[in-house]
Amino acid sequence: MIYGLTGEGYLFVYDYTNNVVTTVKKLPVNHTIWPAMDITDKGIIYGAGDDKLFRYDLDKDRFDVVAETSGWVLGFYMDKKNNKIYGTPGARLVCYDIED
Repeated sequence: MIYGLTGEGYLFVYDYTNNVVTTVKKLPVNHTIWPAMDITDKGIIYGAGDDKLFRYDLDKDRFDVVAETSGWVLGFYMDKKNNKIYGTPGARLVCYDIED
């Protein structure tokens, strides 16, 4: 499976072996930013848009807004080894804990 975000605020799941989109979910944001998505080893997707960092639990089919940070227009880096997400809204560096 390939997971992706659209600029209009949707998460999609693409089954490349069958060449079909299997799932489309509306996100808690309307405009995602790029690059702004990663997935943990436990199947939690993190993404960003509209000044928000959100998480989507694939098993529970649940979205949560993790943080709101004004000025966030670029993506983030997920440090899975240390369970951290780093972003740069404006001239600041922010760090959030990954919650699996």
